[in-house]
Parts: sequence; structure tokens; C-alpha cells
Amino acid sequence: MHCLLKVMKLEGNKKTALIGKGYLGDTLASCAGAISLYEEKGIKVDFYCKWKQLIPILKQDTRFNTIYYSKNFLGRIIFYFRLKKYNTIFEAPESWSYKEPFTCQIRRIVKCKAKKSFKINLNKSLYPSNIRKNQIAISRDLISRNFGRDISELTDILSLQKKIVWVGLPAGKSSKRGKNVDLSDTVHKLLSSEAYIGPEGGLMWLAGSIGVSTLYFSEQIDNVNKKLKKGNAWKTLGSENIFGKKNHKCIPAYCSNKEAVKIIYECIPKNHFINFH
Repeated sequence: MHCLLKVMKLEGNKKTALIGKGYLGDTLASCAGAISLYEEKGIKVDFYCKWKQLIPILKQDTRFNTIYYSKNFLGRIIFYFRLKKYNTIFEAPESWSYKEPFTCQIRRIVKCKAKKSFKINLNKSLYPSNIRKNQIAISRDLISRNFGRDISELTDILSLQKKIVWVGLPAGKSSKRGKNVDLSDTVHKLLSSEAYIGPEGGLMWLAGSIGVSTLYFSEQIDNVNKKLKKGNAWKTLGSENIFGKKNHKCIPAYCSNKEAVKIIYECIPKNHFINFH
């Protein structure tokens, strides 16, 4: 895939911007570039995010400045004039290469080391520091993106041993319609749970990026991979590829609920970790 990097040299103050694009998960992946620019080069970038529900969370990380931008007509005009104050602008790709984890690709784009893992720094005073050992957070996305899996059966089995708290938008509601939904409560639930369970997607990225163990169903990865002409989604998507295998587990695509539950219960006791910065 040809390089989709755009670095525009503009007149004005010596400031750097990084523009996050794509879905919620893509935006979170792009944070890795902003973090590396600060940690490796001492550059505190203005990170542009189009997902309003992420703003209160990303603003807690003081290594970069988070700025919301809108894609409506007036928003695009404001955005255009804002960009004139920067002499360097990095943009996340419209389409990722799927040759390496997104976090590695964005770090290459901003001329930093191609590391996989990253962590969003949260304000410790805003969140609990203890994990409720009988609680798991399950994404409502599993209902709308079930790929034929009986989610009621799955949750009924899990609820025999664990308290279930649901996170995310109501089933069937597009993430595009949820931009005004505050994710602060979701972050509280994730940090209070032993693990996040759901499909590969935006909430999985959120959980992993704040240090919560993830057990994720991989049908979406299989679905994406079938549509790719180049690259390999199995090597680029999922928490195992980004945050490592120690605290994250990919549940095989189209496995039975019985097998999925077995994997979940084998993994959860090993994954008690919350590490605030």
C-alpha cells in the first residue's frame, strides 16, 4: 500500500498537529502517535479527535492536547482555518495498511519508533482503584454483531458465576449516532471489572488502552480479513497484537459458547491489573 502520510509544511508558529481519522478504535490507535511524539521527541501535539465522547477521556492525558473537530459544514471551515497555525501536520491514514498493527503504522507516520503497545493516562482521582472480582463488562455490540452466536445463552452461562455489567450503546445503534454519549460511565465500569468481553472494535480498544484485560470475539477480524486485498487482519487487529498476550485473549472465531466460556474463565483469574500513572 502506498504511503498515505500527509505532512504539510505551513507558515506560522512552530506547532504540530496530529489528526485522528476513522472509527473510534482508529482514533484511539492514533493516540499512540501523539504519545510517542511527546515521549521520544518532547513534542506536545494538538491531537484532533472527531469523536466527542472520547474528549473527556483523552483530555485527561496531559502528554498531548485534545481538540474536538466536527465534520459538518461549519466545522470543516473552522477546522481549515485552525490548521493554518501549524507548520507540521500529520494525518492518520484513511485506510490502514494491515501490514502491521495500527499503532506501529501511526508511529512510523510521525517518524517515531514502531512500538505496538500504548496507554492512555487517566486522572487517578476520577476513578476507583479496586476491581470487583465477580464483575465482568460485556459490550452490547455483541448483540448486534453476534455473527450467529446465541448471546442470550452466552450471558446466561456467564451470569451464573459473574455479575455482568453492560457497556456501550444500545444494540443496533450505530456508533455514528453515539457521538454525544458520554463514555465516562463506561470507563468507570471497565475499570471496576475483571475484564472486558466483546467483539474486536472500539470498546475493545478503549478497554485495552486504559489497562483493562480484554477477551474478544474474533469474527469481526475474520470478516475484515476476507475483504482485504493486501495485508492480514489477523496480525494487525485485536488486543493480543497491540497490548500483548499476557492480559488479552483472542476467542477463536465461530467457536461454541461452551468453548468461549471455558476460555473466559481460564483467563480472568490471571488478569487482575489496574495501573494508573
